[in-house]
Amino acid sequence: MTEAMGSRGIRVPSSAEFGEYDFLDSPDLTALSDDLIRHWPEMDHLGLFRGRVLWRKKGSTSGGRQVLAKCQLTSGLLAHFCDADWIVTVAADFARQGEKDGGWFEALMYHELASLELVMEEDEDGDLVPVEPPQLKVKGPEVEAFVMELRRYGAWDVGLAAAKAAFEEPMLPGFGKEPKPMEQAAAAMKRLQSLGATMEVTGTGALGEQIAKAFEDAGGTVDRVTGEIRKAETVTP
Repeated sequence: MTEAMGSRGIRVPSSAEFGEYDFLDSPDLTALSDDLIRHWPEMDHLGLFRGRVLWRKKGSTSGGRQVLAKCQLTSGLLAHFCDADWIVTVAADFARQGEKDGGWFEALMYHELASLELVMEEDEDGDLVPVEPPQLKVKGPEVEAFVMELRRYGAWDVGLAAAKAAFEEPMLPGFGKEPKPMEQAAAAMKRLQSLGATMEVTGTGALGEQIAKAFEDAGGTVDRVTGEIRKAETVTP
């Protein structure tokens, strides 16, 4: 496999296309990052800055794991010549491994952009506000764990607990990709069960048989009588 074409038209260049250079511009990934920044409200602050995405010919490893991409801020001479405040480099050799669709690249770019946040300071009232002029900093991810650690101790710290709660919630939609109804129903049931609650749904209605089956598979009770879905108890997930 010499290239990958995702549903959003993301093409991974072959090794030969780099020639003697280590980096190539990626208009496709730059456009994808621009779309993410415009689309998601949590990315609004990045609209104040200039960004650029490059392919890197060969990726690196850290702790035995592939570094798929890296985000960095620019300054001085680098900022002058690249005309960008931040740069994301994506390892082309790793991206060519296996099947990578447009959703994979979207998630990867979101991950890198999520590491960029505004520098804050306290105002005279003690509230945190962005510094002026606005500046960015790179932050680390909220979650870092080993699989066996999770199997033995579970969500033992604040970051892992937040991640666990996120996994149990219905998945938020991405570009052109709505969560599957069965996934939403099963996730909702798990969330209710974690709160010690039960849910009874009546009927299937527009959500159809798949929703009812999902609730049953997740331990719910389904009574197919009317066209409604309702809770037997008032529960706030």
